[in-house]
Amino acid sequence: MTPETFGFWFFTIFLGVLMLIPAAYLLYWIGYLLLALTAAIVEAGKALASLALRLIRTLRLCRS
Repeated sequence: MTPETFGFWFFTIFLGVLMLIPAAYLLYWIGYLLLALTAAIVEAGKALASLALRLIRTLRLCRS
């Protein structure tokens, strides 16, 4: 490695590592939002299941 290429490689690696920080931060928030979205979908599914069971019970009571 010649002295001319040392600066090039040093700054290439340095900037590459520096760019990993915002990339990791972005991936963290994407994961966080996906987790929140999944939790919202699960809660909505539970609410719909509860409403469906209540409707079934009501229809069963009306029929008898």
